[in-house]
Order: sequence, then C-alpha cells, then structure tokens
Amino acid sequence: MKKKILSFGYDDERPYGNLADTDKGREFRSRKMDFMEQLNQMFDDYNCPRTFFILGQYLDKCTETVNISRLREIYNKDNSKIDIQQHSYSHPAIRKIAGRDDKIPMNAKEFAADITKASNTIESIIGVRPYGLRTPLGYPHDLSDLPELVNELRNAGITYVSSDLRSISDWPEDTLNGPLTKNRQPHNYKNIGVPELIEIPSHGLQDVVFTEEMSMRFLGVHPWPENKIFDHYNDILIQSDKIDAPVVSVALCLHPWAVMEYDKNLNIHKELITSAKDKGFEIKSYSQVADMFR
Repeated sequence: MKKKILSFGYDDERPYGNLADTDKGREFRSRKMDFMEQLNQMFDDYNCPRTFFILGQYLDKCTETVNISRLREIYNKDNSKIDIQQHSYSHPAIRKIAGRDDKIPMNAKEFAADITKASNTIESIIGVRPYGLRTPLGYPHDLSDLPELVNELRNAGITYVSSDLRSISDWPEDTLNGPLTKNRQPHNYKNIGVPELIEIPSHGLQDVVFTEEMSMRFLGVHPWPENKIFDHYNDILIQSDKIDAPVVSVALCLHPWAVMEYDKNLNIHKELITSAKDKGFEIKSYSQVADMFR
C-alpha cells in the first residue's frame, strides 16, 4: 500500500534587512510572535509536526524586542512536534535570479559561512543546532550542478536541504510553483558523491503569492478566496495517487508572515490537515521525511 506524507515547512524570515530596524518592522515582528503562538497551538491541537526554517538575521533582531525566554517558549525545543531548522543567516542567493540584479550569488564558501553563522545564532538563542536547510529564494532544480556547494553544506553539518522549490517545465520560472511529479521527490546526492545529503523538493505554490504584496504580480487577482487557496493545496494531495512510487512526499513551502494575512484564523490549515488525514496521509516534519529517504 502506498505511503503518503504531507509536510508543513515554514520559512520564518520576516522582517529582515532594513525593514527590521524600523518602527514598522518592530511592530510587525511583535504581531508575528503572537501569531507564531497561535500557529503552534493549532498544530498541537491537531497533534501534528511542523518545520520552521528560521532566518538567523531575523532571530537576532527578535532578541532586541522579544525576551529570549519567550522566544524559547515559542520555538519550544522540548516539543517533539516542533522541528527547528535554518534558512541561512542573511537570505543570500546561490544562483543568478532572472530580473533581480540586487541578488548577487554567493560562492560556495561564502554561503557555507553564512549558514554556519545561522546555525550558531539559532543554537545560542533557541538551544537547538540545525542540520536542515531551506535555501533562500527558491530555484527550479536541485544542487547537482553545484558539487562544491553540496560538499560545503555537508562540511557545515547540513544533512538535508530543500532547494528545489520551483519548476520551469510547465510554469514560467518566477511563478514560485513546484509541481508534484515522480522526479520531484526526496533523493540523495550520491550522483555527485554525497549520499548522506538529502534533497526535499517542495510542491505547490509558495504561499507568498496569496499575499497582497504579490498576488497581483503572480496571479493577476487579489485576494484569492480561502476556498480557492484550500483547493490549490488539496488538489496536490489528490494528485499524489497518480504518482507511481511506494512513498509519496508532498512538502509545502509556507511563510508565517504570509499565513497571518491570507489565513489569519487558520481555517485553511485546519481544513487541509483534516483533508490530508481523511485521504490517508501521515503528517511528518521535513526532518522525519529526510530520515525516511536516507
């Protein structure tokens, strides 16, 4: 019988950069901390794991306005359902991004230094050393053509990465869509000599497209009704039955700052969790998925 896995992964990043030091950024950060407690409570109520890929710079800025003890309560390392991983320190690019001259790709050693800084920051503040990485920005294929970078990630203590976040096969590159296909399933990097590193591609639209900031650019309409957002992700669950594999992973790329806008009462989340369980999905963290495919 086919095993079907659903993973909720959150790029926990905003506000960062110049916005983080403004009054607007501080107010946003405060509201987001409150929402993180709401999000965690919902997942605990449903007894479901989730993965937070935390941006190091963002977490550093949190300590300026949020007591570290509260941060440790939010990212409760003793809660077995909370999976704390990292999203780099400064949100750099590792590939050239079409139409974005502001993002100059880092070389492998520079990027490794950035993620090491993120790991050190998260460990010092939260008390957990991450070993999983979501690469910033998202790219339309994995890291097989960047063997030096893959080796640097391994040397920096990273054991799994989620870098394959888009596809150019049936969507324009900048749509932030990752279709569910047999090829876009978790796999290792033994093809370039690093079998211990696991890649976990994401599926569906990155949820930033549902925000006011980005929906007109990517979807041509704002807002998308909650039922349409649910239908988008639920359709991916339905598509999983068409994948010819004994284990099918559906991994979502979500963002707390976006969720607090388009799903502020978490109705979409609750409905999706219920639908997934009804369809026979197990809900697992990204780290659990990496272990399954290792």
